[in-house]
Amino acid sequence: MLKSMQIVELLRDQTETRSDYAVSKLLGIRPQTICNWKSGRGAMSEDIALKAADLLGFDPEYVLACVTAERAKDTPTYETWVKVCERLTPKKRRKAA
Repeated sequence: MLKSMQIVELLRDQTETRSDYAVSKLLGIRPQTICNWKSGRGAMSEDIALKAADLLGFDPEYVLACVTAERAKDTPTYETWVKVCERLTPKKRRKAA
């Protein structure tokens, strides 16, 4: 399951962007937002997750499920979304995991 910062790292790698600042500009967000994700204060919103999925060429349903799981407030909700992520995980990612 991808988390917000893993998505940022993938964007950095795929676009050969060297900084969080540059990734924030790609996503149309403030650099402070990425700093918040790094420190565990929040996760990607749905609209940013969809934009990231598009930039990465990932299934938007998978990315949305991942960030929704990351934002879950309680264990049962989190575990349910993790199961959804597992079902939606692209085969290529499953082999790598």
